Amino acid sequence: MTATDAATARGCDRLLQAIAQRGIAHGIEDSLKFSTSDGLVAGRLLVGVHAVDMPWAGFLALVQELGLPPGHAAGRQGAFARSNALGFAVEDRGPRTLWKVYLEFWDEVRVAVRASGSREPREMHLGLKWEEGPAQRVERAHYTCHPLLTHEDILDRLKALYGGDRALPGYAAARQLVKACARRWPALPLIYLEAGEEGNQRRSFDLNFYRTELRMPDAIGHLQAAGEGLGIDAQALAASLARLGDARLGHVSGGFDRRGVEFMSLYAERQPLAASMSGPKS
Repeated sequence: MTATDAATARGCDRLLQAIAQRGIAHGIEDSLKFSTSDGLVAGRLLVGVHAVDMPWAGFLALVQELGLPPGHAAGRQGAFARSNALGFAVEDRGPRTLWKVYLEFWDEVRVAVRASGSREPREMHLGLKWEEGPAQRVERAHYTCHPLLTHEDILDRLKALYGGDRALPGYAAARQLVKACARRWPALPLIYLEAGEEGNQRRSFDLNFYRTELRMPDAIGHLQAAGEGLGIDAQALAASLARLGDARLGHVSGGFDRRGVEFMSLYAERQPLAASMSGPKS
């Protein structure tokens, strides 16, 4: 095990242990990210829990344990009360460890869309992100759902996000994945989000493939091509993708990070989120 692998294991293990100690149902997604500036980042993990299983006090205790600077969660109680799910993520980059927490409002979005049939964009997630260590800066991210889009609508939004530049590797991969879904499941809409962060250049998309039957082998060629196009060593990338095996493809995200650099990330299901074990949260 290299020093980077050891650091990754510590970060991922720390998150999994913190969740397991609380005895709550949780899902796990393994993740990879590749970009022209950071290269291949394989030490990424996302853990999801039902918000009903975690009271507000427990949420505050967990984000404090993960190092969120004091005061940044305190003003989020209203958003927490609206959420149906919580996501906790870690990203290890050698000596640097990045932590992320997400409040999800999918139930709220679904009820509103079903009641009105409106395609009006709606807030889907609120995210807080910080780097472990003293004097951290906390980034606030907003994820907007664009409901009821057809596959063609999604292709149009991707074209606008990437400026129609087909030479961009992430754009090519995202376009091919959407087209593959359109061919196999023409009547099955995909959940499409766009994300931005306060005060920086972040501009990205998130495609949720859980409604489909896509698995990693179905997407691996497009993802390999995108990674190589972003300058990732082909052998290292192939090995990291192969470690995900036949897992369900959960999400693919891409676009431009807070520095304006192109990136792509993927999430593959390791463990599905089981049914909630608790009553209403407080």
